[in-house]
Amino acid sequence: MSPDLRSYLQCCALPEMIVDVRWIPDFLLDGHKSHKNHLSVQAEQWRRLETINPIEMTSKIESCIVSGLEAYIPQTAIDITEYEKETGERFSVPYPLNSRPNEYLARPTDILRLMSWVDNLSLMTVQRTMHCVFPDTQDWSFQHDNKWEVDSDIFSHFTWELRDPVLLRDAHIKREAKKKSVVIAVQPPWILSQMDMKQFSNCKSFPPCHVAGNAFPVALDSKHRVWAKIWDLCVQKESHWFVLTSYNQWVFGAFSPGWTTAFTTKVFNFDQKDPSIILHLAFWIASAMRLPGTCLLTKVRCGAECGHSDIPAMLYHILGVFPDSRDLASYTA
Repeated sequence: MSPDLRSYLQCCALPEMIVDVRWIPDFLLDGHKSHKNHLSVQAEQWRRLETINPIEMTSKIESCIVSGLEAYIPQTAIDITEYEKETGERFSVPYPLNSRPNEYLARPTDILRLMSWVDNLSLMTVQRTMHCVFPDTQDWSFQHDNKWEVDSDIFSHFTWELRDPVLLRDAHIKREAKKKSVVIAVQPPWILSQMDMKQFSNCKSFPPCHVAGNAFPVALDSKHRVWAKIWDLCVQKESHWFVLTSYNQWVFGAFSPGWTTAFTTKVFNFDQKDPSIILHLAFWIASAMRLPGTCLLTKVRCGAECGHSDIPAMLYHILGVFPDSRDLASYTA
């Protein structure tokens, strides 16, 4: 019996991914930190990130996700095995959940096989969901672009972006589309362990390039290298919204319009339910696209010279749940 779309999305927790430990013999167990995340980034004077604020009001966001599920997603029966004829996309997370999802996905031994799990399960299902629920997003999709990645053996990414070549000829549309894009950064769980993800999410500040009394740039530790990598990538793509995942864990975040401040959620496990990772990801995509009932990035008044010292400029506005816009800082520690 086919489920309705709402029921499917409520229970579509991601399946467990089993790593082929024959080729990754030093795969870390939970609670241990990796020492192999040697991203080729270093402290730079032009990198403007300063403050990182955790989003503490996670229950409020989750309530909004559930409200959005009820408001926008119909209780219409779907055939989850049916492909969209033109694009080939489908609801790829299996239903029922005890069915075997990975018959066509090899156990990861490197980042390329890991990317298949991220792409063919979570991203495929979210893309299909967005296109079904919000028809105006039909020209948007997740794209993998690793052409110039110098850390391609341990870091890769997808971008949710506008793909219509006709629309992209318009400079204004192209500029606005970049503001609605989302970067999905991916690192293998044997490089970015559960403990590494927690340290990334719990990080409160980013070090300056130079400190008093030292003529050389500061040495970045593992969590700061990941932050530097994501900041650089998002600035390059002019995308303020991002997700960091190892497939096993997920963190959702955003940068302020001035790029000096970041906001992050806690770490979510792949089998997160009520709401699932699929719904969290769809909500983050919808937020970037400024759809009703989501988080919005909004410019606020700052000083005459909004440079390196500009203040955090993100508003947390949940339409239909909170009638008044509130500064995201009020939801952080």
